[in-house]
Amino acid sequence: MLVFGGFTTKREKIVFGLCVIAALACALAIVSQFGAESFFLFEVFLSLLPQILIFCGLVIALSAYSQPRLTAGLAALTFLTALPFLSFSKFERPTGGECGPGECFRILTINLWSESDYLPALAELIREYEVDILAINESSVDTIDPAFEDVYFALYDTVVHATWLNMPRGMGNPISFMSREPVKDYVRVLNPDTGGRAYIAAELGDQWDGIRGVVGHGMTPLTPTGLAQRNALLDDITSVAEEADSYIFLGDFNMTPWSPKFASLPGRRAGDPRFSMTWPTIFPPLGMSIDHIMFSDDLELVDFEILRSVGSDHYPVLAQFRRAD
Repeated sequence: MLVFGGFTTKREKIVFGLCVIAALACALAIVSQFGAESFFLFEVFLSLLPQILIFCGLVIALSAYSQPRLTAGLAALTFLTALPFLSFSKFERPTGGECGPGECFRILTINLWSESDYLPALAELIREYEVDILAINESSVDTIDPAFEDVYFALYDTVVHATWLNMPRGMGNPISFMSREPVKDYVRVLNPDTGGRAYIAAELGDQWDGIRGVVGHGMTPLTPTGLAQRNALLDDITSVAEEADSYIFLGDFNMTPWSPKFASLPGRRAGDPRFSMTWPTIFPPLGMSIDHIMFSDDLELVDFEILRSVGSDHYPVLAQFRRAD
């Protein structure tokens, strides 16, 4: 083959092109780390940080022999891009401790994709893991039917729904909060700046007296408006949570841990999100951690699991807590 641009083979041209694409992706990811909170396209691009790092790693391996100098530069740029991923520490690994009777409680969050067909599989998980607190994003319409509550959620003493039936006009996707123990009080709040996304805050009772649970589902940040509305809901949720000495706030935040907004959240995330995904179940290569359980320092994370799919595009996320010594 004729020499063209310093490359003698078609393979070398392809490798060079891939290196250029990888370098541009890394550069854009670095820029996005500083601008994602104010520009939605940076936020979307930064959500793909693990996939970008995997792609760059593959290109480095492919180009190491034929393009050693180019590979060295790409490796250095990839390392800089990976720093937020490698240094991420806003999470807690489970301690794996034993729980005595009544000492721990399990909490599960799931985006149900508004499908009642997923309720039987969800109910099976609830019974299998003896879930004490359940937070559902995009609840099915059938979830609020008393007949369905008796069949699938009979374990729960307190069931709170925020839907278009009991919230102000403009309510978007419904959410639900359920507790096996009675709650002392709860509120359902819809801020006009959150794009129709409400939150539920509940004061737990009995042995969990003093713990506040807050559940919400943020807008998808695919537009400037969506980004602002998601951030407004997260601001509301975190503000309400922090008013309590002890708190857990959770749900589908539509935000990955690589977002600058995530760094501003109070508390710690249950489980390491770097090597797990919660969405989408239907296309794992795009896997992201956008469902989170955050908790205050006075609570100990005993166990954490991403559970099997119930049919939704989100995996259920389960955490077990007890009061820290």
